[in-house]
Amino acid sequence: MREAGLGLLAALLLTGCPLFEMPGEAGLGEVRLWEEHRQSVANLQDWGLQGRFGLQWSDGQVQGRLQWRQTGADFELQLSGPFGLNPVHVTGNLQTGQATLDDGEETLQGEFGTIMQERLGFALPLAELVNLVRGIPVSDASEVMLDGKARAQRILQEGWEINYRDYSCCEEPTLPGRVRFAQEAMRGVLVVREWSRN
Repeated sequence: MREAGLGLLAALLLTGCPLFEMPGEAGLGEVRLWEEHRQSVANLQDWGLQGRFGLQWSDGQVQGRLQWRQTGADFELQLSGPFGLNPVHVTGNLQTGQATLDDGEETLQGEFGTIMQERLGFALPLAELVNLVRGIPVSDASEVMLDGKARAQRILQEGWEINYRDYSCCEEPTLPGRVRFAQEAMRGVLVVREWSRN
C-alpha cells in the first residue's frame, strides 16, 4: 500500500497536477486517504443512481432523467426526456459490450457504443463512466486533483475532463452529487438525486 501511494504521488507530481505543495507527511497522509477512498468506491460492485443529465455537442443537445442500476458487469439504464415521449430502457453487459435498447416503438441490439452513436451521434464510453461517475479514475495513468477531504475534485482521463462537486451523499465512501464532464466532441452534466448501494 505504501509503495502504491508513493507511486501515485510521484505520478501526480510529475504530470504537474497541483495536489500538494511538497511531498511531506501531510501530503503522504492525503495520498493514503485517497487510496483508501478509491479502493472503497471500486469495491462497490452493486449500486444505483437516480438523477438528471444534460448533454451538448456540435449537432444538438439532450436533457432528461436517468436511473442507472449496476450489478457487477450487468447494467440497466432508464432514460426519459431526451428521445421523445417514450422512456428508453437499455440493458447490457460491460464485459461483452452488448446491449439492448427499447423505447416501446423499436428495439435495437448490438454494441452499446454503436447504439448510442446511432441515437446521439457519438458513442458514450459506458465502461469508463462506471468509474468516472463515482469519482474514481479508470487507470493509474489518469491525472487526479483532490479536494480538501482527499476525494477527486478533477480527473483528466484519455481526453476527458471530469469535475466533481457536492460529496454530501451517503455514508462512507461518499459519492459525488454533481459531475461535469467534457471532451472534444461533447460536454455534459449529471446531477445525482439519490445513490443506492448493496
